[in-house]
Amino acid sequence: MSEKKKLTIFQRGILQFFFSVAVASLFMYAGLTAFIQLYLAGLFSQNAIIIFFGFASALVIVAMSFFIMKLTFSANLTTKVNLPKIVEFSHALQNIGINRFDEQIDFIAREKIFVFVSDETILAPYKENASVRRYIFLKDKEKLKCFNGDKRLCLDVDDYERLLEEHGAKTKSAYTAKIAELEQNVIELKSVNSLQGAEIAKLTDEKKKLLTKSAEYKEKLRTLPGREKNAEKRTNDRIAFWRVGGPLLNRLFQEAQADTRYTRSQIQQIFEQELETFPEENFLELRTAIKKTLYTSKKAEANTPFDLTGWAMESIRHGLGELAKKDSGRVKES
Repeated sequence: MSEKKKLTIFQRGILQFFFSVAVASLFMYAGLTAFIQLYLAGLFSQNAIIIFFGFASALVIVAMSFFIMKLTFSANLTTKVNLPKIVEFSHALQNIGINRFDEQIDFIAREKIFVFVSDETILAPYKENASVRRYIFLKDKEKLKCFNGDKRLCLDVDDYERLLEEHGAKTKSAYTAKIAELEQNVIELKSVNSLQGAEIAKLTDEKKKLLTKSAEYKEKLRTLPGREKNAEKRTNDRIAFWRVGGPLLNRLFQEAQADTRYTRSQIQQIFEQELETFPEENFLELRTAIKKTLYTSKKAEANTPFDLTGWAMESIRHGLGELAKKDSGRVKES
């Protein structure tokens, strides 16, 4: 979010700090009481008590604070906040150009952007008036993967738009600099007029290649906004699929054992089971939308409209992470 003041100190996670300090203080109080009893019993002099307790208290406060904070990592003590508009985490980072989940988290940590967890699954790329909690443990990537698989991880749309604008500016700047460099190379080649025969032919060929690359970069620069819009349209078209795909991922995570590795056929079978569980009033409309989203000519010829082969299967397997069985060889996608 553009202004960090949008969150109160409780929504930022200040309770985590106070809880840790409070527990450490209880230990300090217990230690102080014990030392006083030893002093009253005559086992220590007053000066020895003061020196020892001053040194020990500093060590105990630091050690206990870090220890208690580590113990509370599993409990997110931030309070809820209602944001005007949020964007689903994977959609946001992929639009920025970062596809791997680990790299996405590292990027967010470097940019010092707040990450939120929604109370409900985010079926569309954007959601308005969302109730969320800030998630402060960015090093707990396994927990974050679960939230991401459930489609609950999100960013404030203000933060997303700022990052997208900065990334777009950097991309255009890189393209422009590359074009300028290539065109300068062409000018320098044109100035060389003393070379003969094969050397001139070689330089002419290099010039053609440089001009071709320059044209390619110009085309990339021209079509960059269109590619971003197409990526957002594809995401919107796939909302119907994720109405089944989201619950499917939840079910696979819940039913998984320590040694579970889901095969493609198992994922396909459970997807079809999940599809059949939807209420009758939405069933036909949902099936029609999913058929359209998954459609390929090969699936139409084979009369398998709900075959997940392709982007749908790879999206589910990506969400499963280590729970997806590795392929013995490359799988040809339709």
